[in-house]
Amino acid sequence: MKQEKPNLDDRASRLRVARLALVQAIYQNALAPLPDEALLRQFQESRAFQEQMEVPKQVWDHFERVLTGVLRDQSFLDDFLSRHFPPRWTLSRMDKTLHAILLAASYELLRCEDVPVKAAINEYVGITHAFYNAPVPGFVNGVLDSLSRDGRRG
Repeated sequence: MKQEKPNLDDRASRLRVARLALVQAIYQNALAPLPDEALLRQFQESRAFQEQMEVPKQVWDHFERVLTGVLRDQSFLDDFLSRHFPPRWTLSRMDKTLHAILLAASYELLRCEDVPVKAAINEYVGITHAFYNAPVPGFVNGVLDSLSRDGRRG
């Protein structure tokens, strides 16, 4: 079955492509850290982006902005995220994929004023559904909702 290219005619679809790639890049960097420039170059030249010939510059710009922000601010983001976990949940308990989802989402929610809060939460909960069954997507929704109310209004 041939996989269709996503419809990149609207901003939401373009950001969906960038968000999934962000999670992959953050996860990959957790396993085998690279300097920021090398990681960005690797993803810019990757097969996933090359197959999406029509991916506009806006996708790459968003990817770059969030990825470099996550890498720069990870300690702050981890501390902020941890304050919104339910009792007995810690970063050390979390696998790298879930951590990558929460890092990308928290950066967008706290630092990307141009991204609507509800849209970002819905997108990252959707990404979580692609990797996990219940109750993990509910956990992500609760953490991101709490984090967004504490860190940003909108």
